[in-house]
Amino acid sequence: MNIIKAIARIQSLEAEVRRLERALAAQRQPPDLTVREREVLARLIEGNSDKEIAMRLRMGMGTVKTHLRNLATKFKTHNRMDTLMAAIRAGFTPDTEDHPHG
Repeated sequence: MNIIKAIARIQSLEAEVRRLERALAAQRQPPDLTVREREVLARLIEGNSDKEIAMRLRMGMGTVKTHLRNLATKFKTHNRMDTLMAAIRAGFTPDTEDHPHG
């Protein structure tokens, strides 16, 4: 009986490992971003404030906030810092306003 429970537990753990591996792979896959989202992201990585992003890219504050919300959605994050970290992990840099992998 204990062997059967152990085998069931191992199978359950293996399934959980596969699920976590898929989730990690999905996080590492950079999302598809629009040109403007990439521009906003590059300024965010540089450390620009919303106001500085708006001024540099000649867009309104509301537009900047919309792009930041869209970036958070695409990176599956909930705040500016998490979005920034996810973008850096995905390979985005201030110098690359394009998809980091081509």
